[in-house]
Amino acid sequence: MKKAQIELVGLVFIVLILTIIMLFYVSYSFQDEINPQKTELKKYSDSELSVSFVDVLLHTSVCGVTVKDLMIDCAKYNKIKCDSGSKTSCQKLNETITEIKEKTLDKWGYSYGFLINIEEDKEFVIYSNYTSDCVPGEVIIGKSFPGLFYLGLNPNNLRIELGLCT
Repeated sequence: MKKAQIELVGLVFIVLILTIIMLFYVSYSFQDEINPQKTELKKYSDSELSVSFVDVLLHTSVCGVTVKDLMIDCAKYNKIKCDSGSKTSCQKLNETITEIKEKTLDKWGYSYGFLINIEEDKEFVIYSNYTSDCVPGEVIIGKSFPGLFYLGLNPNNLRIELGLCT
């Protein structure tokens, strides 16, 4: 009789431990659904990163001018020459963006879509780069709102868009 009671207590103890383990597993599996505020915070921080990245990029000095000036020159005038005249503003702009992107977004492991074009002329693309997770389109389809800037070029606008897809 005592042996059967001890076995029954052992069986209840094992079922209790398995139930607790399952509860922990389920709570961690659905953590994003349980805490949607954390997911919204991630979306907000990705959006802020996009905006900050583009803002800092525009004010970065290269070749004696800002990247913003290189973009405008590349889109409209093509008069700025860099590296002792061996590179046009478009070449230097692509080189600079690629270098900065590799040292930041790529190094940090972000998936992204990055597009610079003239808004009214979709064929005129100054820079375009997408990782495999991001889908190019009118607006970059990702999990965060894109950092979106416009530079006024008479009569068109230069559109700079960076969307993070992680």
